[in-house]
Amino acid sequence: MRDFDFIKQNGGDMAVKRRVFVKWGFLSSLTLTWAQSLKAKPARKKLLNQTQTKIVFSILQGATDESSTQFSVLHDRNQSLQFLVKDSRGQTILPSIVEIVENNNHPNILSKPVFSGLSLNMDYQLLVLDEDQNLLQERVFKTLDLENEKLKFAIASCMDDEQHRPELWQDMVHQKPDFILFVGDSVYADRNRGEEERVAADPDQLWRRFCQARETLEIYNSETLIPILATWDDHDFGANDTGDSYPYVQESQKNFLNFFAQDERYCRGLVRGPGVSSALCVGEQLFILLDNRSYRRKGASSDENGHWGEDQMQWISDLIDSHDGFVWFCNGSQVFPKMIFKESVSKEHPENLQKLVQLLKNKNCLAAFISGDVHFSELSQLESHELGYRSYELTSSSIHSLSFPGVPDIIPNKRRIAATGKRNYLLVESIFRSRSLQFQVSSRSANNRINFSKDLNISSLTSS
Repeated sequence: MRDFDFIKQNGGDMAVKRRVFVKWGFLSSLTLTWAQSLKAKPARKKLLNQTQTKIVFSILQGATDESSTQFSVLHDRNQSLQFLVKDSRGQTILPSIVEIVENNNHPNILSKPVFSGLSLNMDYQLLVLDEDQNLLQERVFKTLDLENEKLKFAIASCMDDEQHRPELWQDMVHQKPDFILFVGDSVYADRNRGEEERVAADPDQLWRRFCQARETLEIYNSETLIPILATWDDHDFGANDTGDSYPYVQESQKNFLNFFAQDERYCRGLVRGPGVSSALCVGEQLFILLDNRSYRRKGASSDENGHWGEDQMQWISDLIDSHDGFVWFCNGSQVFPKMIFKESVSKEHPENLQKLVQLLKNKNCLAAFISGDVHFSELSQLESHELGYRSYELTSSSIHSLSFPGVPDIIPNKRRIAATGKRNYLLVESIFRSRSLQFQVSSRSANNRINFSKDLNISSLTSS
């Protein structure tokens, strides 16, 4: 039924197993048989409900385009799962590939099915089956129109699983964003659950803490899946306020990319960069998710590549060369503000920030910035002398993590035009036309609460 290729990753006990489905005739027959048997066995489903048997898998929808999508499913290694997609017409679609990722020292593994041949504006169900073709769970999802000029996206960071707030995720899903950006600290891997002490995570701890977060956060248990694109900051990287001196940089990169689903081979418009960086173009808006840890010099550095590294800076330059629209730079830590107690590019690596600013000016590129980390959300307005036009930095933090009384009021930032210390996420609705970005950004908390909302614009004509 299946051909198996085994690929061993370098470093640690991480093994990757790829399953490639090749015998489509037999599989199609099996799928039809399963679909017919499911209709013929209502008693089976009723019995499961009566005995209150419920199997919940942590499922993430990753990079998606108009016709394909990819998932990351966390489950017990003893479960042999199969995956199907059913469209609103009742037709079934088989995965084009399923990748298995496992850590030999942990009972949980990841299955990563990829589906192609999908259509826009179609409602789909992802079906999870056991080896006997029994339906275990289903989720609903859609594809993503990469030509859409009017976007709606959510931004979240700082997701401490020990301070989990499911109602925030429920509010986010209810808003129906096209996709979600994770901009750092999606896992607090440098702290064992139940402990306050922070320690640099080794590969086993990285895997364990990522599994625990995946099993806890509501967004992975939501009946409705929404595409997620992610980059990291220090805590999901593996050590507090660290960078290229962290001893497990390569292992951490592999761990992060395994848990998310951002394979450029299965998503038109997605480009992988150095480390865990990636970029996705939707309409005329390019989202560049930067790796702010793998190449980062710890502490203050005058190195002009001290934050993002030389290779990543060249990658950014190449991306901008080939893009005529708007650019969103997404960074785990803040870029322009200089927080008293938090890291930022402007504070630790001003020369690298200046290099990026000069690059944008030279290429006449319109851009704004997205960040997380500081455990409060704020909008910073950048004066026109910074980039040649008025722009903004949107900081989204935290959706559920440690909060500090009085923050942000006690933290100075002369550029701040709105802020909240409530647990929240940002929701952005944007459109780029005629060299001008019109967008609304709102800070949202649970129970449909809006903390602040601003209508803004960025164009070459805007000035302070």
